[in-house]
Formats: sequence, structure tokens, C-alpha cells
Amino acid sequence: MKQLITIRDAKKRYPNGTDVIHALAGVDFDLHEGELVAVTGRSGSGKSTLLKVCAGIEVVDSGSVAVVGTELQGATPAALAATRRHHIGVVFQQLNLLPSLTALENVALPLELDGVAVKEANAAAQVALDRVDLGDRGDQFPDQLSGGQRQRVAIARGIVGSRNILLADEPTGALDQRSGEQILSLLRAQADAGAGVVMVTHDRALAGLADRVVELRDGLVSSVVSRPDVETELAELWG
Repeated sequence: MKQLITIRDAKKRYPNGTDVIHALAGVDFDLHEGELVAVTGRSGSGKSTLLKVCAGIEVVDSGSVAVVGTELQGATPAALAATRRHHIGVVFQQLNLLPSLTALENVALPLELDGVAVKEANAAAQVALDRVDLGDRGDQFPDQLSGGQRQRVAIARGIVGSRNILLADEPTGALDQRSGEQILSLLRAQADAGAGVVMVTHDRALAGLADRVVELRDGLVSSVVSRPDVETELAELWG
């Protein structure tokens, strides 16, 4: 399997008054094509920081981060933005859908910002909406959609075009059980179709469908559980 993200000895610190928070204290992490990885851990363990580092939104203080073979350390802001546009989709907890744009326009926006013609961007957006079973909702605005549907639009925006890395921060946190299960199945399907998917989650059921569960503690990887032992060992990890 092609390696999509390679992180070695990543360290990231944030000032906190007179103290320093070691969000990442020397993390190694890998993501491959066709793989769904769940990142778990208590609040403050470094999960969201790791996701931002994978996305190139945050740059580590030391160590190395490579996305599809491109080293992000020392890259210019323009180069980081280009890497995100071409390879990485991010689904934030807040979703960040623009209320004045339709679902189709929200999904097409990253391509248009990258210089793709409107007609071509819209066609690719329609394909992405079809993949998340919202092909008939492209003309609706976010406030006309349910919470689960808005989450699926955000995922469609994350996978539109040729991007093959999807990063999701607590993708089911604000959803009811049924909607959460739909999002879970959708993320699994994206990985099975060849994408590399990383999700930060506290949802035990969601983590149970992952190929690997990476647990962080105090900015370090405390355990890595791979299939076929995920479901059994999750019970031991989380009691």
C-alpha cells in the first residue's frame, strides 16, 4: 500500500502563560492508502494537534512530516496550501459550510479556489455528493439539511476531485446514533475505496471499525492496536 503520511519524532509546543504545553512530545505516525485510522485519547492528549499537523495547518517545532512524499517542514505557506488543496480534505467539528452557498457550491469551492473552471468543479462536486448519497440535494442550502446531511456534505467537500486523504475531527460527536452510524459507514467506505482516512474520536463504536487505533497520552503514542484485534483490545484499553 502506498504511504500517504509519514510523521517521525514530531514535537509541537504551545506557550501557556509562563508554562509550555507539549501537545506532541515525539510522535511517530503513518497513514497508507485504503486505511482507516482512529486516533483516541483523553482531552489534551494531542489528538487535534496531530490532525492539524497531518493537514499542514500546524507545523511541528521539530521532527519530520511528509504528505505523499512531500516534506512539509520548511515549506512556504503557499506550498502548504497547495498540498492541502491537492491531497487533503479536512472535516472540522464546526463543518465550516458557507450558509450562502448550496451543497453543490460548497463542495465545488475548493476546486474553484484552485483554479478549476466552474463547470468542471460542479461536475466533480456532483460526483462527490453522489458518493455520500446526497446527489439529489445539491441545490439545497446548509440550513435546509439535517445535521447528518451537513456532515456528509462536509465529507463530500473533503473528497472532491483527486484528493486521497480525509481527516475528520470527531465526525459523529454532534449527531444522533443513526446519523452517526451513517457517517461511520461512509468513512469506512472511503477507506475501502482507496483513500487514507484519519478520524479523531471518542466514539468506541466508530473506533471499532478502524484498521488501527492509535491512542495518545500526554503528547505521546501510548498504544497502537491493529486489526483483527481492534475490538478485543479496545475493551481492555477503555475498560
